[in-house]
Amino acid sequence: IAVIGAVVVSWVFDLGAYMPVLGSVPGGLPHIGLPDVHWSWELVGKLAPTAFAMFVVILAQSAATSRAYAARYNE
Repeated sequence: IAVIGAVVVSWVFDLGAYMPVLGSVPGGLPHIGLPDVHWSWELVGKLAPTAFAMFVVILAQSAATSRAYAARYNE
């Protein structure tokens, strides 16, 4: 709804005359693959705290789900 509203407002007020408007958008899916990352120990050190925090959250969520499942089915 918001996108359609923005298109209508742009067309009604002729906003293309005052600011650049996005032209045609290419269709299709992006290429699937891994990004070209230059791995280094510095990069691993920067990523490690975030990766550990994600691990803790996923572990806690899995434990809570297991506990809820066990309580629901009396296991």
